[in-house]
Amino acid sequence: MQLPENIELALQEKVINIVEALQGVSRRLWVGLVATIILIIPLSIGFRIVFKELILNAYVSTPITYVSPSGEDLRITDKGIVSVGDSRYGAYARVVNPNNNVMQRSFEYEFILSDSSGDVLEKFKAESYILPDQERALIMPASFSGKEPVSVEVLLSDPNWIRARDIQSLSFIFENQTFGLADGQFVATAVLRNDNPYIIPEIEITSLLLDINHKVVGANFTTVNDVLPRESRFFRHVWPGELQGEVALVEFRASVNQMKKGSLLTEEANIFDQFDGRE
Repeated sequence: MQLPENIELALQEKVINIVEALQGVSRRLWVGLVATIILIIPLSIGFRIVFKELILNAYVSTPITYVSPSGEDLRITDKGIVSVGDSRYGAYARVVNPNNNVMQRSFEYEFILSDSSGDVLEKFKAESYILPDQERALIMPASFSGKEPVSVEVLLSDPNWIRARDIQSLSFIFENQTFGLADGQFVATAVLRNDNPYIIPEIEITSLLLDINHKVVGANFTTVNDVLPRESRFFRHVWPGELQGEVALVEFRASVNQMKKGSLLTEEANIFDQFDGRE
């Protein structure tokens, strides 16, 4: 497509006028323009670098600091030696967690029995757990000793606290409690009722035998497994020898390690969504 002749002549005239105008520009102005262009390029690059540095230096990151949970030390509120006759001795200790916001998934404890001269007769070491605001009975099984122990020392490992979360308030009822001698053995029995809406794979049961002055004269423990909601389960504790003292009362306690995943199950046997051991 060709332009009309008058338009083409007008365009040629315009081009000629522009060329003549440029030719009229002084040499110094051209040199200055070229120099300006040459200087602008590195200056723009330098400005971008400086601006970036200023932005980075002005940004102050917030440090992320992990603060491990802490709490008061576990308290030993009571301890003692128990005898089941035939030179067999054990021990017990009541341990309390005074904190309502932290718990221990696992801690070590050690019983040390000594004679009247201070010589160590027997040691027993094991592990346990403790929930917030909980009292646990730690028990050393009875074993044979050539001498009678007169003192017991209970050592607890340094606390390794974890935050308490998703801990359910559980209810257990001990029914039909009986205790007494049977065939030369002391026997304590009861029926544990799981008064909770959960299937519980493992329930720990401890029993302390108390005399009329509430002094502990015997200690024992057992576990019952796979207890259904509202189910009642019979159990018994046996002491094979003669106890040192007349039993007036039996103190039963039930505990569930809720820090263990799957410790509480729903009716449909799905794992109850609770603490799985991660911080």
